Amino acid sequence: MRRHSVDEDPPPPEPISILLRDWDQRRTEITTLLERYSRQERAVILYLTVIAVVTLSLLTIDVKAGKVYIPAVGQIALSTPLHEHFQALVLVVLSTGVLLALYFISALMELLRWIQAVSARAAAVETEVNRRSGERILTWDSLIVPTLISPPLLFDPPFVAPAILLGLWAMAIFLGSIALLTFVCYILAYRLFWVWCPLVWLLCLYHVSCWIWLVTKHRSDVDSLVLEMTRPSESEAVKHPASCLGLLGSGVLPKLTGIFPSKGSLIVAGSTLSLGFVPFLVMSISSGSFWPDSHVSLPLLLVPSVVLGDSLLLPVFNANVFFLAVPLLQRESTTRTRLIWLVVMCLLISAPIIVYQHLLWTEDQVTGFVKLVPNRLSAAGIWHAAFASAQTAIAVWFLVVSLLYANSPFRIPRTHLLRTWGVFVLYSSLCALDFIVKQYRLSFVPVRLTDLIALSPIVLATAAYLVIRRIAKGERATRVEPGRA
Repeated sequence: MRRHSVDEDPPPPEPISILLRDWDQRRTEITTLLERYSRQERAVILYLTVIAVVTLSLLTIDVKAGKVYIPAVGQIALSTPLHEHFQALVLVVLSTGVLLALYFISALMELLRWIQAVSARAAAVETEVNRRSGERILTWDSLIVPTLISPPLLFDPPFVAPAILLGLWAMAIFLGSIALLTFVCYILAYRLFWVWCPLVWLLCLYHVSCWIWLVTKHRSDVDSLVLEMTRPSESEAVKHPASCLGLLGSGVLPKLTGIFPSKGSLIVAGSTLSLGFVPFLVMSISSGSFWPDSHVSLPLLLVPSVVLGDSLLLPVFNANVFFLAVPLLQRESTTRTRLIWLVVMCLLISAPIIVYQHLLWTEDQVTGFVKLVPNRLSAAGIWHAAFASAQTAIAVWFLVVSLLYANSPFRIPRTHLLRTWGVFVLYSSLCALDFIVKQYRLSFVPVRLTDLIALSPIVLATAAYLVIRRIAKGERATRVEPGRA
C-alpha cells in the first residue's frame, strides 16, 4: 500500500471532495451551454441571410399584374391558382419567418437562464468550499464574475454593462428583421395586414418583456438564492440538501406564477373572451364592419383596445382579479355581503358614465362597428355598452378592495396585485392608440368629450397603480425582520 510522505499534502476531506466534483460538473455544464450559445449565434446569422433573400424575392413580385421579375430573364406571369392565393402564401412565408425569429429569441433566453442557474450553483459551491477550508481557494464564480457583472444595468456612466448591451443589440436585430417582414406584409397582403401585424408585435412585446425580466428580476432572484444557500447560518442546509430545494421553492418558483394561476381563473378568462371579444367579432363580421376597407369610418380591426385589449389583456386581468378576490369572498358572511354590495354600487356608478359615453358617440358622423349609421347604436354598440359597464365596475371594485384591505391581516399579496394592475394599465394605454388611429383615419378631427372620457382610464389606472405601489413600498420599509425587533 502506498503511504503518503510527510511533505505530501493530505487528501481533502470527503465533503470538500464531493463539493469539488460538483463544481467540476457545473463548470463542464457552463462550457457546454456556451458552445450551444455559439451555435445559436451562427444559426441567427444564417436566418438573417435567408430573411434578406426572401424579402428581396417577394418585393420583385407585382401582385396586381400577377407577374414576378427575375434578373436576366424578365417578367414571368404567375399561374392562376398561385395568383389567386398569393396573399395567403405570403402570409404563411412571413409567419414562418416571424416564428423562427421568436424561436431563436426563446432559445437564447433559455440558454441564458440556464447559464445563470448553473453559475449560481458554482458560486454557491465555491463559497462553501472556501468556508469549510478556511481559505480563499476558489474565486471565479463567487468573487470575480460577480464583480464584473454585478451592476444591474450601468457601470460608471456612460458605459452600459456589456451583457445588457449585447442583449439590446440582439433584440434590435430580431425586431428589425420582424419589422422588415411586417413591411413586406403591408405591401403584398394589405387586407390581412391589420390582423397579422397586431398579433405579431404583441408576441414581440411579450418576448422583449421576458428578456427584460430575465436580465433584471430573474438575475436578482438567482443572486438572492445564492446568498441564502451560502450563509453560515444555513449549515443545516448542508447536512440536509433537501432544504436547498425548499429555498428554491420559496424564493424563485412562486415568482414564476403563470398568467392563469388557477382553474377558476382560466374559466373566468374564457368567460371574458366569450362575452366580450367573440360577440364583437361575430357581429362586426356579419354587419360588414370588421375589415379596414369596410363602409364604416372605424371598423373593428382599427380599434386596438378591442382587438388587443378585449381579446388578450382583459381576460388576463379578470382571471387574476378572480384569483386574488376568492380568499376575500370565502371569509365570514358579513365580509362577503359587504363585497357583493360594493359590486352593485360600482356597477351603479360606472353604468351611467359608460352609457352616456355611448350616447355621445351617436351624435357625431363617425361610424364604426358600434354605430353603423349616425344617431343609432348597432347591436354590437349596445352589447359593448353593457360589457364595458360591467368591466369598469369590476376594475373600480378591485381598486376599492385593494385600498380597503391594504393593511388588513388577509390583504392581497402586493407582488401579484401590482402585476395585475400592470396588466390593466397596459390595457388602458390602448385607448391612446385608439385616439391616434381615429385622428389618422379621419384626418385629425376635433377632440370631443367622448375622446376625453375614453382617454381618462389611462390617467386613472396609472394613478391607482402608483398608489398601490407606494403602499407596497411603505409596507416593505416598515416590515421588521425576525430577531431585529
